[in-house]
Amino acid sequence: MRKYTKRSTAAAALLNLAGTPREPSDATSEPGTSDTPQATSSTDSTFDNDPNKACETLLTMKDIEGMESTTRQLLVEKHDLQGKVDDLKLSEESFRVNNEKVKVFTGLANFNLLMTVFNLIRPNLKDKSSLSPFDQLLLTLMRLRLNVTVQYLSFVFSVHHSTIVRAFSDVIHVLNEKFVPLTVVWADRAEVRSTLPYVFKKTFSKCVSIIDCFEIFLERPSNLDSKAKTYSNYKSHDTIKYLISMAPQGYVNFISKGWGGRTSDRQLTERCGYLPNLVPGDTVLADRGFTIQDLVASYGASLEIPAFTRGKAQLDKKEVNETRHLASVRIHIERVIGNIRKKYPILGSTIPITLLQTDEISGFTTLDKVVRVACGLSDICESIVPFH
Repeated sequence: MRKYTKRSTAAAALLNLAGTPREPSDATSEPGTSDTPQATSSTDSTFDNDPNKACETLLTMKDIEGMESTTRQLLVEKHDLQGKVDDLKLSEESFRVNNEKVKVFTGLANFNLLMTVFNLIRPNLKDKSSLSPFDQLLLTLMRLRLNVTVQYLSFVFSVHHSTIVRAFSDVIHVLNEKFVPLTVVWADRAEVRSTLPYVFKKTFSKCVSIIDCFEIFLERPSNLDSKAKTYSNYKSHDTIKYLISMAPQGYVNFISKGWGGRTSDRQLTERCGYLPNLVPGDTVLADRGFTIQDLVASYGASLEIPAFTRGKAQLDKKEVNETRHLASVRIHIERVIGNIRKKYPILGSTIPITLLQTDEISGFTTLDKVVRVACGLSDICESIVPFH
């Protein structure tokens, strides 16, 4: 009987805690059990009058401290995971606090430099519901920097690939029109000479330009005439060829439009618009392949190239020293070209024919704009030429 009474009491207590009304006792209870309801009623009254007993728990202080410790640990893990998620986002804020991320995705040194470029072109960017102006610049720089496909960018930014194509074309055009003219600049001769790096002062104090050509691989054209113009015997591939000039300070001060790979260095130099930048007294440094002494001389300037060894048993001591000095400074143009290709690997890939479409307004192809923008972005980064 006592055992039954205890069970009834426990059940009544649970019902009270759960807020569940108990059913009245059965009037037809078997004889001998009439004392059970009375005991239950008495116990219920006790729980009702003593809430502390009704809320007793089996948890110890040690259990509670363990739960608190687990909660703190979970909050720390949540914070760490949230930070990793934020790092994966390509938002303006995620770049603001991570200069290394800026370098990886854009090639620029830090967030402030990225925002300087953005603020310059922002008024000329079109507002798109699917892409913010910052996203438009970012995807353009990512395509240059990472050499990723349009399809990849469409997944990353969750838009149709045609939207990526239009955004890239628009931003490259704006950068070419607004940004490049401020960075790829032929500086005044007095300014060049007043800031001449030490390696040039002793031997080539009148140098204003070091020139070279570089070629970009091109998809094989289907048109026979185009094939004949773009095939480069030097590269054994269809290419587009550019003349590039570097000031002694290490920045690009001239970049030509693209020409078919078959074009010679002399033809390109003569026709690309480079020569009118020269004034009497200037010195230009170049490789042996640039047989343009007469072209440079027509502007009152002089050309320095390594001595030819053809027809000579050996060079005399003076020629050896001059050639060595020239090579030590001319190598910087090769370093600049290599740095631009490394920073923006799209220039080291095989370019699709579609990038050779010419903009009738500017006269540049999309590839021309890409090359010019890459040179401009390189110019606002640290120079590869030591000044001391």
